[in-house]
Amino acid sequence: MMGPLEERIAAVALHTFDDLPKKSKPRSHAHGSREWVPMSAVVLVRDANSVSEKLTCVSLATGCKCLPRSTLPKCHGQVLHDSHAEILSLRGLNQFFLFEVSQLLDAESTHQSEWLCAWSSPDAGETIELDRLHDNRVRGPPFAIRSNVSIHMFSSEAPCGDASMEMLMSELGAEESVPWTSPHREPPTSAGGDSFSAASLHGRGFFSDLGAVRRKPSRADAEPTLSKSCTDKLSIKQVTSLLSFPTYHLIAITRNAYLSSLILPATKYSGKGFTRAFSRHGRLSAVEEERLPNGYSFHPFKVTPLRQDFEPNFPFSKPVATTTTTTTTTTIASSSSDPCQHPRDRQDALSKVAEQKSKATNLSALYIHHHHPRSSPPHHPNDLTTSINPVSETLVNGVHQGHTLTSPSPKKASIISRFHMLQLGRQITTSLLLLHLSDPPSTTGTGLHVPPPPPSRLLRTADEAVMAGWKGLVEARTYGEAKRAGEIALDRERAKGLVTRLLVAGGARAAPRAGQGASKDAAGGSSSSWLRNNGDDDWELPSEEHRSG
Repeated sequence: MMGPLEERIAAVALHTFDDLPKKSKPRSHAHGSREWVPMSAVVLVRDANSVSEKLTCVSLATGCKCLPRSTLPKCHGQVLHDSHAEILSLRGLNQFFLFEVSQLLDAESTHQSEWLCAWSSPDAGETIELDRLHDNRVRGPPFAIRSNVSIHMFSSEAPCGDASMEMLMSELGAEESVPWTSPHREPPTSAGGDSFSAASLHGRGFFSDLGAVRRKPSRADAEPTLSKSCTDKLSIKQVTSLLSFPTYHLIAITRNAYLSSLILPATKYSGKGFTRAFSRHGRLSAVEEERLPNGYSFHPFKVTPLRQDFEPNFPFSKPVATTTTTTTTTTIASSSSDPCQHPRDRQDALSKVAEQKSKATNLSALYIHHHHPRSSPPHHPNDLTTSINPVSETLVNGVHQGHTLTSPSPKKASIISRFHMLQLGRQITTSLLLLHLSDPPSTTGTGLHVPPPPPSRLLRTADEAVMAGWKGLVEARTYGEAKRAGEIALDRERAKGLVTRLLVAGGARAAPRAGQGASKDAAGGSSSSWLRNNGDDDWELPSEEHRSG
């Protein structure tokens, strides 16, 4: 082993990015400008810091775009809402786990997962082999992440939102780096309205609100969304785990289903900002006093900056917009006397100066490490082995390059779209229900391809809460119904809602300390003031006739 673990993780992530096809990477243009993009990778580590250590980058993504709220009803589960690199890579991790479960359930597969095992109990999950899944004492989802496996994320940029506020302020220069007063903001009045002003919780707006929940995008001139910043989404996952829908119906939420560490370049790290955003001493200091739903607890991850001279560097990092003595920036500095608007406008203007030679790409890349069974060697068709057949996608505005948001073709949808992840989840749960129920739900008209029953070693008695979620996935008419089905889903929503309320309330408490008189309602007022980013939940699941047409 060479160097500390964080450097080995970063090296694996960067080498994985290097191997991506050229079409998935930022471009250089004839007039001399170049594109930049954030990159995030999820690396699984088995037996860390031992002679048997193994590191595998299972998911990697680039991207910095987010769809405005107004477009969500047009997505129908086939368009990615949030294309920030961190979020895409976590969706990729969940799709990787779905692939693993699907292959473990395949009667014809010889695949043995290095990362998942049959679930028995929190203290012995990794020792339970597949042939013990019939044990009637087993409860909860049928699989778990092995206890000698940890999950790590490498990111080339600090996550947008509260964790990066100090770095944004430092780009303004000494005169403008002090937080300024934010105006009073009324809390939202209804789920249908939009009481947030254009600057209320916008990504870069009102640095006085340190600790506040922020929404994407950061640009003041962009159409608003109700998508939380990456800082806030990662904060919530410190309680809900990295497992998302429908993965949490199949894999138990154990301690190592949480992020172990977030690794960044030294220049992208702010100790003050990251401590406030993610640690036990920051915005979530009250979470351990709360009564969380069954199976959930607070697991803050470690934030580790790389050393200053670490190599290799990510080649498409965001350029830093800094103040200079040029005529351009002097003009910017004197362009406004408004104490609320001046720093934000100044930051946007500085960014535009930097963007004359570099701008954010509209491309997103996606990589998922995928084991795919195939015959090897070719002249022995009955000799099945497992080979690596990674997923690689190039996306623009949440769909495959060459398609548009409104394109009628289902080929536009990424493999990590709601549509495809739910379809795979339904296939898996249908197969499991065929084992557990004497009268399983009918799949006629659901469009599901039901695989052969899994091997008998996977027969076990599942508890009712788990099976209720499985049945809900299969019988649901809409995506929203599927996502709300079962007690497991309800527990997760309770945990997510509780943490969101604490974050919003924590931001309101933090603002007066950092913001020179910011309003006590700076984070939106009451603890229930955050609006859900709804609009893409009510599309109907495809029927058999639709799929065959």
